Amino acid sequence: MLLCSGKPIGAMHTRQRFTNFEMVVEWRHLRPAGNSGVFAWVPDEALAQLKPDALPEHGHRSADARPRWLAQPRTGYLCLESEGSPFEFKNIRVRELP
Repeated sequence: MLLCSGKPIGAMHTRQRFTNFEMVVEWRHLRPAGNSGVFAWVPDEALAQLKPDALPEHGHRSADARPRWLAQPRTGYLCLESEGSPFEFKNIRVRELP
């Protein structure tokens, strides 16, 4: 189990990059008013530019809210994020796919 205080804001990332994968993770908020989750496919440059008390900028956000398939495979790190209050992460499993 990983326990994150949520202060300062932070993210931890995998040692390796992933392209195709299945991921299972359980997490829970220990107090209200926090934010946590998983970032997928975070590129090297986003981690290199990461400042203290900040979250990675990952370049695949879109203002277009319509559901759509990713047109090109992406490769990057998986990050667990915690912000504002304590969180627990457990049973983290990643399986690479062909």
